Amino acid sequence: MLNRSYLLYIGNDALLSKSSATLLRDAGYKVKATNPAHVVEAMREHRYAGVILCATLSGEETNFIVEAVRQCQPEVPLISVQVGLLGEGPHPSSSVVIDALQGPQAFVGAVRSVTLARQAS
Repeated sequence: MLNRSYLLYIGNDALLSKSSATLLRDAGYKVKATNPAHVVEAMREHRYAGVILCATLSGEETNFIVEAVRQCQPEVPLISVQVGLLGEGPHPSSSVVIDALQGPQAFVGAVRSVTLARQAS
């Protein structure tokens, strides 16, 4: 059975991943934070309500992650975090794109909108 409140946060900056995971935990989610090297293992551990792709990921890493997610849990929504116009653009299969410059409430709100929509379906 799907645990609808469980999120996977994937990024390359340990402090940013930790602070983002803490923010989401404070909003009531269970969060596993990991890096691209451990995505496949993480996808096998739990069923997720959403996978968050941090802005610290390269395009190559993002493509690898999306493929791994699609193979393990094809129905899970992808949530891309961007920082303004910096870095590579979001992956085209993202369910929602969040601009981190909009602040933590916008981040939590966007994640909530995706997970609530998923619960309703």
